[in-house]
Order: sequence, then structure tokens, then C-alpha cells
Amino acid sequence: MMPPRDDARRLAEILAAVPDAMIVCAHDGRIVAANAQADALFGYEAGELPGLSVEALMPESHRAAHRGHRTQYERAPRVRRMGASRALPARRKDGSLFPAEVSLGPAEVDGGAGAICAVRDATDRLKIDERLCQAQKMEALGRFSGGVAHDFNNVLSTILGLCDLIEQEAHDASAVARDIADVRAAGRRAADLTRQLLTLTRRQVLRPRVVDLSAALAGMERTLRRLLGERVEFVLSADPGAGRVRVDPSQLEQVVLNLVSNARDALPDGGTLTVETRAHPLPEGGGAGAVLRVRDTGAGMAPETVSRLFEPFFTTKPRGQGSGLGLSTVHGIVAQCGGSITVDSRPGGGTTFSVHFPRVEEPVSAPEEAAPVVPLAGRETVLVVDDEASIVRLASRLLVEKGYVALNASDAADAVALAQSRRQPIDLLLVDVVMPKMNGVELAARVSQSHPETRTLYMSGYLGGESTLVELDRDAAFLPKPFSAAELLRAVRLALDRR
Repeated sequence: MMPPRDDARRLAEILAAVPDAMIVCAHDGRIVAANAQADALFGYEAGELPGLSVEALMPESHRAAHRGHRTQYERAPRVRRMGASRALPARRKDGSLFPAEVSLGPAEVDGGAGAICAVRDATDRLKIDERLCQAQKMEALGRFSGGVAHDFNNVLSTILGLCDLIEQEAHDASAVARDIADVRAAGRRAADLTRQLLTLTRRQVLRPRVVDLSAALAGMERTLRRLLGERVEFVLSADPGAGRVRVDPSQLEQVVLNLVSNARDALPDGGTLTVETRAHPLPEGGGAGAVLRVRDTGAGMAPETVSRLFEPFFTTKPRGQGSGLGLSTVHGIVAQCGGSITVDSRPGGGTTFSVHFPRVEEPVSAPEEAAPVVPLAGRETVLVVDDEASIVRLASRLLVEKGYVALNASDAADAVALAQSRRQPIDLLLVDVVMPKMNGVELAARVSQSHPETRTLYMSGYLGGESTLVELDRDAAFLPKPFSAAELLRAVRLALDRR
């Protein structure tokens, strides 16, 4: 028995006015009414849904359990919202599935306890949730890696600096010198790992420049051919019209090398690897762009593998043969310069990575000048301030050995007191950027009140983080941690000699 004609007409008018897909079901699960939005969502023609069982709109694996749910609902009908926390699988007429959110309310249908259902496609909402979850994970990892980087780079600076000092006192052919060389190499590898952590969480300090994308790729051709070897056919297709992009050149090189290395590993028995650049609009109508593609003819990957490629520490390589940071680092670099990266892969069909960069119309940046050769010794007075005592001891020792006068302070308060009590000049403040209570920029301003002649050389292994973010002037003298003895002495000399 259907509702009276007038009631049915009013129901149809109400359902037609609702933007969501609406379905009315009798107590036995039979669909008695549906609006045009429901027809479109589930792929049916107008008038096809009424008369079907509601179980036809869900996968077969869920139908038996749903009949039991209908019985329970008939006993205690109430308003329910389902699929908000975990989307329900819904089935279209053609058999394809999509995630759905369902709002359910009681309705009297044919004299029994039926239900009226509002159904929404949750695909877009789940994508947004996934992106938000990924962003939150990366933010948490960023805070963690930033703290690790700050402390770890202090330790590495001490290790590398002491290696230099010990090596100076040892003969080159001695066992001690060989051991020190191994320690230094291990320290450098650890420093590289720290930089990768900062890069993948978009907290690496970048030096962006305007580069011609195709010219930069052509300049890497010889390196890439050596990397691939003779078993892999290498095809380079660099379109001169691809355009110019703003990116840190060294990190662009890292992106290409990482992608090409991964493609090479996908071709253990040989194959073809193609690297190309083209002018190409940015995804989702983002404007003018340039694309860098790395394509291999390897075995390809399953969708579940593709979905995890950019997760930190995820790797498909055997245990001990990969850190799982390569592609996540690439993702961090690309995102930090305003670009995006996509992957197209399927089993047996090879893999293509597409890196999209925004194009710029500015001219290519002038080549960087070669670093000038400077003496490492001096006679000036340097105030060394760092909350890491080992850094203060190391820097002071290195400076004193080269003729400088070194003043030591373990925190900002000590440094301010020392500066206020000292009548002789302080030529340079060598200070860590991130310190408790007062950061390096604030300390430099305090020291300049009593010593306006003092110049500043900032040092840090990490500049980011919500509670430690410090903005440095573009022209500020800066020494990244970890540093070697020679790097420290050279930075000090350059900071003192700046006009």
C-alpha cells in the first residue's frame, strides 16, 4: 500500500527540494521513494529505485548483516548518523563502490515503522581528512625532528671540530689519523641524515634562485649517465621552452638524483629511463608551471605501495638497504618551493614521477661568486655564547689557537653581564640562534646597547618550530651547524671583515 496520492506528491516535492540523495524505505527494506539526487548518486534511471531492496545499494558482503540491523531498527527507531567516523561502503548500479555517510530517521511508511535516509558521497571528505591527517603527522614529525636537529647538530659540531683538532696533532700516516678520518666521515653522514629530516618536514634553510629548469637538467646529464651505468638506456628530453622556476639549485639536484636512483633500482635487469621537462599548467588550475618527469619501464607498483611512497621511513628495499627518507625528502623539497609531485604506476606498467613547479618570469639569477680565500687567523675579541657548553669550549679553543681573544658565556644572561662590565671592545658576537629565555637575535640587540661596534655571527642547526622560530635578516652572517674547524674560522673571519 503506497501513501495516498496527495501525500505521495508532497513527499516527492520535499525530496526533490533536498540537495542530498534521499531514499524512503518500508519496514521490510523495500525502497518506496527516491529523489533525483539519489538516482544520480547510485547510477539509476528515474523510477528504477522504488521497488528495489535497500540492500541492493550496498556490497553483497554487507547485505545479510544489514537485514539484522533493519530488524533492530524497527524495534527501536531513532535518528542515527552513520559513516561519520568510518564511511560505509555503498554500491552503484554498475557495481562500483564509494564511501558513504548516511543519516537515518524514523518514518511511518505503509502503516509500519519505515525510515527516511539521507546519503552523501564521502569521497572528497575522506581525501580532505587524509590530507589533514598527513599534515598533522608531518607537523608532529617536524617538531620532533627540529628538536633532534638542534641538539644533534650541537653534538656533531663538537665531534667534527675535535676531529680537526686531534688530526692536527697526529701524523697523517698514524692509526689515530685514520680513525679520526672514519669518525669525521660518520659525523658527516649523520649530518646529512639530520638535513634530510629537516627537509622532509619543510624546515630546511633554503637559498632559492631563479633557474632555467631544462638547462639545470642538461647540466646534470653526465652525472646521471654515470649513476645509471650501461645496462639502463637513458633518454634525456629537456624542452628549452619549459621555463624558469625558483628553487634551491642544490636541492633541485637532490630531487633529480633521488628520483633517478629510485628508477634505476626498479630496473635491475635493464630497461629505459626517461627524464624530461615540459611547460605544463599546474594541477587543479594553479597557473603556469613547468613539469619534470622521471619515467622508467620497470615492474611498477601496486596501489597500496604508491599510496605510502612519501611516508617517512617507508621503503620497499630489503632491510638495511634504504632509510626510507629519499622520496619523503623529495616531497618536502618540492612542497617547500611551492610545487607538487604525483606518481603514476601500475604492476607491469612502469612508474612515472611528475614534479610540478610554478613558473616565474624573472631572469635567471646570476651565478654565485666563488667563495673568497680568507686567512683563518686574527687578533680580534670574540664573545662566544651557546647553551651547549661543548660548543663554547670548542669554538673558544679554535679561536685562541688562531690568535683571537675568546670570551665565553653559557647563556644570554651571562653574555649581557659580561658585555656590560667590559670596557674594551668586543669585535664579534658568535651566538647560537635558538637559546632558552633569550634568543640570539635578542641577545645581539642587548649587546649592541653597550658595544655598538660589535658585529654578529649567528650559528644554529635548526631555525624552525612554533616556539623557537627566529627570523634572521637576509644579510645576516650565519654559520649552519654542524661545522668543521675550518668552516668556523672562515665564517668568523668573513663576519669580521664585512663592511
